[in-house]
Amino acid sequence: AKDGTYYSRDYMENVVRKGRRIKGLYDPNLPTDVYFDLGVDDYMVVGYVQWYRGDWRVVREYWNNGYGIKHYLEEIVNSGIPVRAIKLPHDGAKRELSTGDAHGRAKSIAQIAREYLKELGANIPVHILERGSLVEDIEAVRQMIPNLMIDTSCTYIHDCLLNYSKEFDDKLNVWKKTPLHDEYSHGADLLRQVVIGSIASDAYNRSKDDYSHRVQHGLGVAV
Repeated sequence: AKDGTYYSRDYMENVVRKGRRIKGLYDPNLPTDVYFDLGVDDYMVVGYVQWYRGDWRVVREYWNNGYGIKHYLEEIVNSGIPVRAIKLPHDGAKRELSTGDAHGRAKSIAQIAREYLKELGANIPVHILERGSLVEDIEAVRQMIPNLMIDTSCTYIHDCLLNYSKEFDDKLNVWKKTPLHDEYSHGADLLRQVVIGSIASDAYNRSKDDYSHRVQHGLGVAV
């Protein structure tokens, strides 16, 4: 584990060394929710997440920069994965001045997403997540890691889990309490959205046995 990193030690011990990085982790029998970290002139990250028997399963990722939200929605629709819901962070409610309607009124990112999904013929609901506490959410991700599985194709999120770190104060030669904003912070922020998101509360409110029974017998698991 690198000094100053938030997750690398827990991730190496609980995921990498225990063989919880798995090729072909996606299960078509489980519902899939898609989470975003919305970058502004920066990386934007999309994560496909499933839940089964107490485990968060990150089954697919996509990240890029220099594109608007529509590019990522097209990627989701063209992925071939049925998506139960798209979950945007709280800043998805922010209005984009450059994409107003015919009357010059600004639209939120969520509104743009809903309208464009309709154009694409995709009936996927878009939810806005609540704004969380950075310190509490980072700790919540730490608590999530022992129950995390990740597809081997998710190399960017893997790197973020290993390298997301605190800022370093060169003058005082100490680690600050605030995270460093760099190329690894976006995937880490995506995992904070997963913690905030309703997939966790949905799963926690359902017993493991009941969840397994419903999957095995095709009864559906969406809430």
